[in-house]
Amino acid sequence: MISAEELIKFRRLVGPGPGQVVIDAGCGKGAFSQQLWRYGCDVTGIDWSAEALRRARRALSGGQKRRLRYLQHDLNTDGPPEVESSSVDLVVCRFSLAHLGDRERFLSQARDWLKPGGIGYVMTFVREKLPPRAAHAGLAEEEIAVLDRGWGSAVRYGLGRAAVVVLRRADLAP
Repeated sequence: MISAEELIKFRRLVGPGPGQVVIDAGCGKGAFSQQLWRYGCDVTGIDWSAEALRRARRALSGGQKRRLRYLQHDLNTDGPPEVESSSVDLVVCRFSLAHLGDRERFLSQARDWLKPGGIGYVMTFVREKLPPRAAHAGLAEEEIAVLDRGWGSAVRYGLGRAAVVVLRRADLAP
């Protein structure tokens, strides 16, 4: 679910806009990918689930097909060959990081995809705020606290039972 509060803060802190190249890592059925497309971004949604991607593709309108595509890929492996180093303005990872085996490797890979000054947007449930039966879907506070390692800057804020970390690559845009 995408809340109005999330979108307001996302636009203020991330500033998505026309022509930006965006990866939506762990895109699921593509709801946030479609939101990014509405901002004018060129979006590639990536997910391992063929069923989720089938639903995402089915929801595409004719106009979206030019700037919104979906790739099936397991983010626990090396990055998809379609994504080149320093080619992306923004990497979004909403509610997927907790399901990746090597989060540090994924964040390093995401940082490599980004152009100088690029932004990583991570949203995850906070394990301590979840009922025990759902704790696997979130990261512990101590895990969230170190997500900014290797990044130039980070801004963290809470949204209900979730935490958002906006990460900026260490090098500045030319």
